[in-house]
Amino acid sequence: MTEGARHDGRQMDELRPVKIELGVNVHAEGSCLVEMGRTRVWITASVEDRVPPHRRGSGHGWITAEYSMLPRSTHDRGTADGGTRTASITGAFAALYMALKKMKDARMIEAVPVRHYMAAVSCGVIDAIPRLDLDYTEDFQASTDLNCVMTEDGRMIELQATAEGAPYSRAELDAMISLAHKGIKELIVHQKRAIASLG
Repeated sequence: MTEGARHDGRQMDELRPVKIELGVNVHAEGSCLVEMGRTRVWITASVEDRVPPHRRGSGHGWITAEYSMLPRSTHDRGTADGGTRTASITGAFAALYMALKKMKDARMIEAVPVRHYMAAVSCGVIDAIPRLDLDYTEDFQASTDLNCVMTEDGRMIELQATAEGAPYSRAELDAMISLAHKGIKELIVHQKRAIASLG
């Protein structure tokens, strides 16, 4: 990774300070506050004893996300300094895990049905240098930005990269994916620590 610091003092491959706190909404089955630098997002996970018509009788559940439509949801962000979407995805996994654990503890399900931990992070290229976890200032300057949702072992769930100023190279894309994997593994450590605190 290229030596040098960014405007906030971070190295190019360094996340902003991360905090994941579960149980911030006592009325929700799962809830989470995620802080990444000055970005703060609140997430809730609700459980309902029903599925959409096309899932009835299948023996399977249903997970969906509607930012403005779920019970207990709001349009509130504490503060936003870039990365609200990726912070929301990272927090949504932790809140979902909390809700599933409560279902298991209440004997509604036999086990927490999570196969893989997953998280999301942004990357970008500024002045031909790939960077991890862009804040708003960097996102505004980036010639390329990328949002990545990935499992702990590096398998892709979603990858969205956009050239903002000039086309990006395959080498830049590969460098951003490698940075994203590094950052996602670190975010999953934070998720696991928060989940372990549930007991």
